[in-house]
Amino acid sequence: MKKLIVVITLLFSSAVWAETTQNVGFTFGSTHGSGIHYSRQHTSGFGWQLTGLPIWTENEKVLTTGAAIFRTLNQGKKGRVFITFGSSFFYNKSTWEEWPRGDGPPTEVTDEETNILFGPGIGIERVFAENFALSLVIPACVCIGCNDGVEILPIPNFSIGYRW
Repeated sequence: MKKLIVVITLLFSSAVWAETTQNVGFTFGSTHGSGIHYSRQHTSGFGWQLTGLPIWTENEKVLTTGAAIFRTLNQGKKGRVFITFGSSFFYNKSTWEEWPRGDGPPTEVTDEETNILFGPGIGIERVFAENFALSLVIPACVCIGCNDGVEILPIPNFSIGYRW
């Protein structure tokens, strides 16, 4: 509970910091997570992003979360180039009934998967109509749990959001 209070306090207190850019939107990717995101960038070029989406039904349980920090390398009027380091967590549990080929009752099958992804990346962001931003990040994504092992993959992150 204390950690939740600290996070909420930081989010609200950071709103009074001078000259920050905030962004709310959707992210789909490996090291930044998938779902709804919130990010902040200070005028110094440093910033962070939090992403998450829970989907919980009777037969399907999916949880994705992500966190990333970034540093802007070059900022123009309509975009920026940045480096980032992100990590994400993916959990999926599916349950369904499988019917045998002959006679007999169906059996319940459960498939469960957990992945941890992290790594550095380089990205570009383009701003449209003053407040909408598209960004693409190409990371060196280390995936723990993918195909029951460890893999290094360049799975991109894509974001679209409203910024102010």
